Amino acid sequence: RFKPSVAELINLANLERLADEPEQALEILQRLQARLKKKKQTLPAAGHNLLGLCYGRLARRDLSFEHYRQAAELEPATGRYAANCGYALMHLGRPGEAVPFLQCAVAADPADGHENVILGDALRHLGREDEALREFHEGRRRLEIQLQTSPDSAYLLTWAEAVCQRLGDDDAMKNYARRKAESVRAATLGVPTDELVAGAAGTLLQPA
Repeated sequence: RFKPSVAELINLANLERLADEPEQALEILQRLQARLKKKKQTLPAAGHNLLGLCYGRLARRDLSFEHYRQAAELEPATGRYAANCGYALMHLGRPGEAVPFLQCAVAADPADGHENVILGDALRHLGREDEALREFHEGRRRLEIQLQTSPDSAYLLTWAEAVCQRLGDDDAMKNYARRKAESVRAATLGVPTDELVAGAAGTLLQPA
């Protein structure tokens, strides 16, 4: 009798999530957890991260953060797990607790850029505007470097648009928005815009 592997089940759950079926994804992952528990094994970090994404889609932020935290503990060198912890904490209204996770994410992924943007949001919420602006500028620099080799990436263009909005650069923001729209229209098979990162860039919290 064929029994799918742990990785295959996690991939299947992610396909359900991408199809906007987070409940179905949760059911697959919960069954997998039960199977692993019987063998005294634990769900890998990717599984916990995916659980966090599903609970986040369902606005269950406390559970979302808990699974991101477990993913980050299992694989502390993976920046996106720490970034997702920070993102969830931001939505829980805990930007001060988010900052250390986001700083770890920035250090773990020095070539990325979206972590800098989320960190900038957290710092701005805390009234640390000078630090926030430094993170926004650094995030923009990193994103622009990546766009030189992937100019049609809707994911990168979304984050570039978002960071320009935070910096008040309306002309650049509109340019990135136009490029993103063109990229999406030109895509024949669709472009993944989250790459297993919590939330979309445009949905990050803004300071009150």
